[in-house]
Amino acid sequence: MRAGGRLRAQFGSLSRRGRRGLRTGAAGGPGVGVDDVLPVCNLQRERASVSLGAVVGVYNDLKRSLEGDLSRLGLADDPTAPGRESLCTELRWLVEDSVGRDAADWRELLSGSASPDEVAGRSLLSRLSPREIREVWRHRLSERVPIQYVLGTASWYDLELRVGPGVLIPRPETEVLLDLALRAMAGRGGALGRHPWLDLGSGSGALAVGLASHSQEACGQSVRVAAVERSDRARAYAEENVSRCGVGDLVSVLSGSWFEPVLDRVFGGIVSNPPYVTGKEMRGLQAEVGRHEPGDALYGGPGGGLDDLEHIASEAAGHLVPGGFLGLETGGGGQAEQLGELMMASTGGASSPWAEVEVRRDLQGVPRFVIATLKSE
Repeated sequence: MRAGGRLRAQFGSLSRRGRRGLRTGAAGGPGVGVDDVLPVCNLQRERASVSLGAVVGVYNDLKRSLEGDLSRLGLADDPTAPGRESLCTELRWLVEDSVGRDAADWRELLSGSASPDEVAGRSLLSRLSPREIREVWRHRLSERVPIQYVLGTASWYDLELRVGPGVLIPRPETEVLLDLALRAMAGRGGALGRHPWLDLGSGSGALAVGLASHSQEACGQSVRVAAVERSDRARAYAEENVSRCGVGDLVSVLSGSWFEPVLDRVFGGIVSNPPYVTGKEMRGLQAEVGRHEPGDALYGGPGGGLDDLEHIASEAAGHLVPGGFLGLETGGGGQAEQLGELMMASTGGASSPWAEVEVRRDLQGVPRFVIATLKSE
């Protein structure tokens, strides 16, 4: 087993890629569509004309009051709370997503390149009034709602994915897992791309959509992907993201737990970012995560967070073609090393089915991913 690569141990609220346009909505219960329940603010409504100066004014006011807000809400002394710089970025996202194409106008005013006379009388189209921007922002701070839930989208890799209550927000760490999978898909002349791939516990569908979207450039052919998700709410988001990202002809979203919907199928590669948070870590999660994101997508069970990871690793070999790829995201550190060692160990007197198992590091240098290649014979 080898170690290499890079990622991050903490759950972060900001993607390392910038946000772009906004589309919003949240899923409800079983069988409920994404648009049936809206997040904190209904940003799907039509934009209305508002004063440019008023929008900039409320933005500057909220930015100036951040220090006081953090102290008043007890966040200044909370080591898990987002810092001022991070919150300033989120506030800018909120305004820019509300004003959409007119964002350049208010950025011009913020930069100081426009004089007060030039601003006077100017307006722009915004989904939220200045008063509503203030109310939504106060709610985000007081209730510690993830900004991605407030906005209804998360920027991940080069995708804009819809998210909301009931689905885990895709993290920038997992972008590395997608890169590793695409690299495997491209290897050996694209041999693994001649078979369908599998994303287990797909959540928002991020990995499945990413694999399908980039398969052509990775291996010279479009690859079909099966995305398995047991949560009805999360599956509604996955289906929406598959559709809006234009890969509906390549990605099939299946209902079920782990390998249940694909018992008789084999794949060129399998990827998964399953629950892996330990019970102790669950108690110390950032409020944006612990209070709002689905616990069953986080908690990895009493076995040191390894329950689901071990199950997937033990069953994966029977669902891969010879030489197939397995990529798993873990909680990092000792968890990744422990899983890798288990996979390479002999079981029941038989040798390991894996030709190679590697631990790769995340963007912060934490051992995070376990990737493996099935033996060819």
